[in-house]
Parts: sequence; structure tokens; C-alpha cells
Amino acid sequence: MTKKNLGLQDILVFLPSLRLKIDFILQKFPTIMPRYYTIASSALVHPADLHMAVSLTTYTIHDGSNRQGLASAFFEDRINRPCEVRAFIKSSAFIMPPSTETPLIMIGPGTGIVPFIGFMQERKMLRE
Repeated sequence: MTKKNLGLQDILVFLPSLRLKIDFILQKFPTIMPRYYTIASSALVHPADLHMAVSLTTYTIHDGSNRQGLASAFFEDRINRPCEVRAFIKSSAFIMPPSTETPLIMIGPGTGIVPFIGFMQERKMLRE
């Protein structure tokens, strides 16, 4: 039972007679925390929309079957079945220079290139 990626669903398959009370499950399993994603769009260019870049995660567990990442599978499902989604917005420390002529040196601070998509959209719009 100590194999990597073994979840409650897998344990119940191995031990079908196991009966867990809901209060035990709620005490032992951690709360799913909000995940922060970097916005990949400019609010000036897309004032009513928010674009994100999400890598869809799939991994293989001990028995060879596939599992999907919790958050990325949720987003994929929202693409296929659109609905409202509650979002937690975290303030950004990114500041664009006031002049569109100021060169930008873009270094991914752990977020990769995603925030720079919005920067390029904004800069292009301000230059036009």
C-alpha cells in the first residue's frame, strides 16, 4: 500500500471490505488548497476575459492505469462543459514601463513565458 500515487479509490479497490466514516476521511485527508495560475492576457486587450495557460497533466499509477491532475482535469472539463468558476485573484508585482519604447528584458520568475503573453498583447495595443 505504500506505492507512489496510491489514492483512496485504489485502497478501496484493494480492500473492498474497508468501511470509512466520512468524519474520518474529512479529518485525515488534506483540504484542497487554491492553486494560483499566471494570467496570460492583458486586461487592456481583453477587459471581459481572463486567459490562462494550463498544462494538462496525466500520469500513470502503479497498476498501469492513467490518472489526470486534479486542477488541470477540472479546467479541461470546464472547456468541454462551460460554467462559472470561482477564482481567487492574487495581486501581481509586475509593472510595465510607462513608455512602449522602453526595452523589456523578460526573465521567467518561475512562471515560464505565460505572463509575457499579456505583456506583448498590451505593448502591441499601446503602440497601435
